[in-house]
Amino acid sequence: MKLCKKFLSALCLLSMLLCLYWCFPLTAEAAGVGSIEGTLRSQLGKAGVDVIQTADGRKAVGFNFNGGPGEQKGLKFQLIDRRVDLSKLTSEEIHDWYQEEKPPKDYHIFLGQADAQGHYRLENVPAGDYFMVVLLPGQRDAGLPSADYRALKEYLPQWDYFEMSVVGIGSCDAFRVTIRSGGETKADYIYGAPFPVRVR
Repeated sequence: MKLCKKFLSALCLLSMLLCLYWCFPLTAEAAGVGSIEGTLRSQLGKAGVDVIQTADGRKAVGFNFNGGPGEQKGLKFQLIDRRVDLSKLTSEEIHDWYQEEKPPKDYHIFLGQADAQGHYRLENVPAGDYFMVVLLPGQRDAGLPSADYRALKEYLPQWDYFEMSVVGIGSCDAFRVTIRSGGETKADYIYGAPFPVRVR
């Protein structure tokens, strides 16, 4: 009888644990951290006005404010967790993020800049799904907006404010990346290339 009660108690406990697992899944990937690295570059090679071919085959005119080889600055980027409710951010938090480059606390948002060769690396990034947002100073036409870019516009709070304060005189592009627990994600972006994004 006692053995039967112990068995039933253990079975009940196991059922509760399974219920918690299915209702609130916490995988090793969700709990861990990983890294991401790659290159963010523009095919524009000198300061001034350049004509490039966009991903959809059209010609586009852009202003290259980054300078020529040897003086080019790395592109800035933002890695933004796309699993949270950003509508809960206060006006002050949005201002600090967009204007002061201070992302809100308790949100997985990382701001960075590639080096002169276009290389970047982030470590200890919580595993999960993100938008990689690449800022393109001086570029007004990155081709037809991608699905990820359109999703970013819907996701970010006060898009017009972001575009005015963060993007400024230029444009931006976005693509999705997944950070794996204990792993390294490689993500490259080359503005002006026929296929600008490569994630692996």
